[in-house]
Amino acid sequence: MSGFDQWKTACPKCKAKDALIVFQVTLSATGEVLNMRSSLNADGFEVPTDGRADTEDEKVRCVQCGEEFKLSELELDEEDEEENEEEEEEEEEEG
Repeated sequence: MSGFDQWKTACPKCKAKDALIVFQVTLSATGEVLNMRSSLNADGFEVPTDGRADTEDEKVRCVQCGEEFKLSELELDEEDEEENEEEEEEEEEEG
């Protein structure tokens, strides 16, 4: 995982939070397609390989509504990042 927020974690269709999983990736180096189940976090996801692996053509599914997306459709933009920071600040103040 990258250590900084890069991905939306709410389903674009049903808006369920933290309900997205990466279910398929292609390893860039070999072209091997991996079927997997890894939760999508704001800072990335785990790939079940030894060591670090660059991936492409990642596919994501919402476990609530079943809708599928390309990971690239879930990239955060500047507006999303500002919204996430505000939510985190509110949570810290409440907690």
